[in-house]
Amino acid sequence: MKTLRKNRWTMIHAACLLVTIVLGTGFNADAGVSIPNTFSPSTTISSSQMNANFTAVANQMPAVKQSLPEIWIVMSTTASQLSSIAFTAPGTGYAMIFATGSIAINTLASTSGVACVDLDATSGYIEGCTPKVGSDTAVRAMWPATFPDMLEYSVPYSIIKVIPVTSGAAYSYYLNGYYAGAAGASLFQSTMTVLFVPNALP
Repeated sequence: MKTLRKNRWTMIHAACLLVTIVLGTGFNADAGVSIPNTFSPSTTISSSQMNANFTAVANQMPAVKQSLPEIWIVMSTTASQLSSIAFTAPGTGYAMIFATGSIAINTLASTSGVACVDLDATSGYIEGCTPKVGSDTAVRAMWPATFPDMLEYSVPYSIIKVIPVTSGAAYSYYLNGYYAGAAGASLFQSTMTVLFVPNALP
């Protein structure tokens, strides 16, 4: 009898916790969250049903994944992949992809140059680096021939891209880049982060 009461008490607590999570996160039918099992008074609740409900709610919670490669990543004079991040969407919603860090450039006196990083779903893609085209996925640094010879001239970069994602689908994003007119260039403390957001703002 004590075991039965204990199990019933545990299930009541679990049900209350699930309700608290759902209400606390502000989910509703309009937000696209589908709870697989509903319960009414005097019905028997199984652990598998409760677990399925918890999983459904968990898959609609915000989630984060971060990629921390080497502190220094050597860049090339040809377009190449510098860093990447892969993730599987836990639910349908949006992914915010952040690429941050700085470009350390060894400039050459009397030589103009450029260094650029581009965030894209294709490895090695740098079309966003094209001058005067305009891009929300690339950060471009340019310096004139009158710029002094400098070791590790630092240019910070921060790129944010928002994409729609589908539950269970796999995605990969790449930070690509190149440099020209310099003795060398590297990424310093490069970080890529993905933030999953279950639903768009109204």
